[in-house]
Amino acid sequence: MQTYYTTRFGRGMTGLAAAVVGVIVMAGPAQAGYVHANVNVGNGLTNCGGVDEPFLSCPVYNGPVMVELGSSKAYTDFGVNKVLAQGSDSASSQWKVGYTLSGTVGTPVSLTVEIAYDVNISPANNSETLFRMALNNDFFGTFDISINTDGLGNICDDQPVGAPCLSGQHSGIWTRTVSATAGQYNNLFLSVSASVFNGGWVDAYNTVTINRIIVPDGVTWAYDGISGNPLNFQYASDSTVPEPAAVQLLGAGLALAAIGRWWRKGV
Repeated sequence: MQTYYTTRFGRGMTGLAAAVVGVIVMAGPAQAGYVHANVNVGNGLTNCGGVDEPFLSCPVYNGPVMVELGSSKAYTDFGVNKVLAQGSDSASSQWKVGYTLSGTVGTPVSLTVEIAYDVNISPANNSETLFRMALNNDFFGTFDISINTDGLGNICDDQPVGAPCLSGQHSGIWTRTVSATAGQYNNLFLSVSASVFNGGWVDAYNTVTINRIIVPDGVTWAYDGISGNPLNFQYASDSTVPEPAAVQLLGAGLALAAIGRWWRKGV
């Protein structure tokens, strides 16, 4: 039987969060890239990759994984995490990607990682619900939405300081700076977990994705054993959004050009 700790964990999280984080931390093998997902229902077995496994023994895979057990489920692919937990369940989703950056070996390179999230969270009476994202296994700099009706207090990273953390829909972009090294092998991990204790739900099945990773101009990148660009690496100059005035001028110019073509045709 799984034991839920009663001590507080990290940034005000309860032992339920500690149990879920334990699943994620123990999942990562020494592989260039992998995906991992699991669902734990109550005090029962964990389902991972479509196979019932003892708690904390889920294997990892090199392709998309979708698991479902009872009313909870999880999905993982490179750059994509989906979790849904209900009742007294927990679900976790994690991927790891290896990559290299061009440049003089050992030169620090600062990357900006944008993670888009969309989660609906609601506790039952006298219960706790938790949604958590941890980048590169940084469990002390996590993104948390924790709502309690058991008197333990709430945490809501997507609300302004001092604003109430309420149940319901939460969506936005979580931005973190990651320090990488040029000319050497780098790793990027994202762990996403949802946990519910004593009723309610956390629905982040709509979804958590890497929005983009902004790389300084002139630095090239290469994935290790993965095709395409699943983490959406792009240059800082490519991510520049035109100023509103520039967009208005462009629109006006296009409109004038269209009027000119119409006038010439009518002559």
